Amino acid sequence: MEQDFRELSALEILREMKDSTRMMVGLAYASVLYNNVEIAREVLETEKEIDKLSYELAVKLIVAGKGIKAAQELASLIEVGTAVNMISDSAAEIAHLISIGMPVPDVVKEAFYKSEEVIGMVTVGESAHIIGKKIGELREEPGILEGCDILAVKRGRWIFNLDPEFTIRNGDTLLLEGTKEGIEALRGVKVEVPPPGKEIKREVKNLRNYLLTLKSISELMVDLAYTAVLLWNKTIAKEIERLEEEVDKLHLEYETYVISALSGIEDSRSIVTLLRLGVSAENIADAAYKMAELVKMGVEPHPIFEEAIERSEETIVKLRVLPWSPAVGLKLYELSLEEETGMKIVAIKRGNLWIYNPKPSTRLGEKDLIIAVGPPAGVEEAIKLIGAVEE
Repeated sequence: MEQDFRELSALEILREMKDSTRMMVGLAYASVLYNNVEIAREVLETEKEIDKLSYELAVKLIVAGKGIKAAQELASLIEVGTAVNMISDSAAEIAHLISIGMPVPDVVKEAFYKSEEVIGMVTVGESAHIIGKKIGELREEPGILEGCDILAVKRGRWIFNLDPEFTIRNGDTLLLEGTKEGIEALRGVKVEVPPPGKEIKREVKNLRNYLLTLKSISELMVDLAYTAVLLWNKTIAKEIERLEEEVDKLHLEYETYVISALSGIEDSRSIVTLLRLGVSAENIADAAYKMAELVKMGVEPHPIFEEAIERSEETIVKLRVLPWSPAVGLKLYELSLEEETGMKIVAIKRGNLWIYNPKPSTRLGEKDLIIAVGPPAGVEEAIKLIGAVEE
């Protein structure tokens, strides 16, 4: 059967794959948190769309190939498509656990809901200030939703691909991604939390930090990998290599702890769920590393990236927030960092935990370690605005 193709460039396809896979990972973890089969099925459907996009990308690149140099450039881009598929497949594996009815241990729900960044469900009440607001408005003005992102809306059924003109009504259920504080601060909504399970053994609670760290670092690596590839930036690629080594070590410790801490548990399928979640997180990290490795190899970037590279010579920087910084306690959208300096915060390390892709509602904390990406000219201004030192 002949495949229909849309009039998209290879770069546009890559960007669509990026947006879809990032959404998939968030929805996959939401399906686990709320044990929601409908959300899990959406992830599995999106995985099929990623497969189609990957095929479309490969065909466009092969048609465009001329000569050895061009073939090398195209081969690297096909590898990027393969890596994106790996991320998509890993998110689908997480959702598959829910679709087949595998049990989700209480420690998983506790970990996902007690992290710095959470996925929460809220039901819009008649007094809610967001009634009548369009999705486009809510995304353009982070303060309205306390800096939270909307992943989906339930109105009789779940709606995932939200049009900017879609308008919020009384009774809608929103699936939000943001800080717990931000979600609970919304006026006129009822926050739904995962149902409490049985009391968790004290020693098993240590799994929470392992799971949270695996999840957040692997997601951070995906964001950095797309940035490294789209801008063909070796500095960002090297940071991904360092994080990949951290994930490998952490995953081994996590698996060892799962097996030792949960030995003798009544339902052995819970161990399978925990181990699969760990494997999926590592696979996501491995796929991100696979993308970054292409940049490190020294292959010349394909011409499709020339516009993006010329438009933004970006660098990556690590900043430590000083104890006396005036930015401590401020939400990111109140800081206006990207507007003022062009630098975007892609991760925050707080203690031993990473906050991946922090939401506008995330507050800066004393001694936070920030990873920011942006133009070199914006680094000094970012240091002054945040009140930080470079590490």
